[in-house]
Amino acid sequence: MVEPTDQDMEIRVRQVASDQRGPLRRAIEDVLSEPEPGIWAGGQQVDTTIVDGEEKPVLQFPYVEYSSSVDSLIQALYEAGLIVPFDWMKWNGSGQTTQLSLADAVRTITAAVRGERFGDGVLLEALKDGSMTRALERLRAALAGDDSLAG
Repeated sequence: MVEPTDQDMEIRVRQVASDQRGPLRRAIEDVLSEPEPGIWAGGQQVDTTIVDGEEKPVLQFPYVEYSSSVDSLIQALYEAGLIVPFDWMKWNGSGQTTQLSLADAVRTITAAVRGERFGDGVLLEALKDGSMTRALERLRAALAGDDSLAG
């Protein structure tokens, strides 16, 4: 796979259709204002089973129940084409803690959303540690035309 450049990522944002920009910005705003974007559920005993003649508990695997605003955001991101194919598992993050480039914002969002498919709670942790929040704020500003798409 050829890794997309920063410019490729910025082009993706520019190409978001005008009728998708408003709903996507609203979805971002809803998630950013959400006091509890997700909660852990599961983990409790749901049954018992017999193993080698001994009764053992059957536990439900813990999982995150995301708010409807997070679900709407994920759907809007996919529809806008902003979950971008790149080797997100090998990406080491932007290393930025304050000023995030638009390209790295898209990478951060993609890594968190795709990571959630492989490990429960990845997206919730990214929302709580602020990395996803910074990325969503950067994307929202770019979609609104509040800043330059570059850097």
